[in-house]
Amino acid sequence: MKIKSNLSLFILIIIFAGCGNNDKNKNEKSNIIENNPFMKESTLPYGAPDFTKIRDKDFQPAMEEGRREQIAEIKKIANNSEPATFENTMIQLEKSGQLLARVTGVFGLLTSANTNPELQDIEEEEAPKMASHSDSIFLNDKLFQKIESIYEKRETLTLDPESKKLIEYYYNNFCMAGAKLPPEEKEKLKELNKEEALLRAKFSTRLMAATNAGALIVDDIKKLKGLSTNEINTASLKAKEKKMPKKFIIPLSNTTQQPV
Repeated sequence: MKIKSNLSLFILIIIFAGCGNNDKNKNEKSNIIENNPFMKESTLPYGAPDFTKIRDKDFQPAMEEGRREQIAEIKKIANNSEPATFENTMIQLEKSGQLLARVTGVFGLLTSANTNPELQDIEEEEAPKMASHSDSIFLNDKLFQKIESIYEKRETLTLDPESKKLIEYYYNNFCMAGAKLPPEEKEKLKELNKEEALLRAKFSTRLMAATNAGALIVDDIKKLKGLSTNEINTASLKAKEKKMPKKFIIPLSNTTQQPV
């Protein structure tokens, strides 16, 4: 009896410890999301991102939360028991994914213009997830049926040209994304989309590395005679970024011809 009692007590301790760790993890995750600069719209003019507050580690939590939010929004639209209308389907679809759009917009900008190894790792990790997320929307049967029903009666609806164009835009995008494929083909497509997304991210990383490797490194400022002061300063700054003081880097901006 004593052994049995001790065993029960040990199990209870493990359970309570696990609950405590779960609560701690939830609180930590909540704090990360709450303090994330992407959670609220920027107060800068035109909603421009405030790069002084954005860190590389902010992207993945915001992407994860953005996907979660949009999936919840999509489920609400698709599972709405009321007949599909322009207002409860098209407008709500257009409004969905605001957080995800904010973070992926900035992320795409940085990875194409000012990337680094950490961002490249994030890009390769997130690419298949984003592909799956996209498929969860475009290959959602319930959602597409609603869109298709609105599309089929679009000529009888009292809509302005812009609204009618929006219906056609979404309907065509869903069709091109595979919404009309049979279930088994959709599953194949999902796997192909994930594979393609990862390969595209890897290619982008390797292309950027090759572009950087093709830069011209100059160690004598006299060899830059003919360039403007701004161009020379930029070349010097590029070198300092690469930890190469007293040198100048002219990046490869075109693989077949260079302005310089």
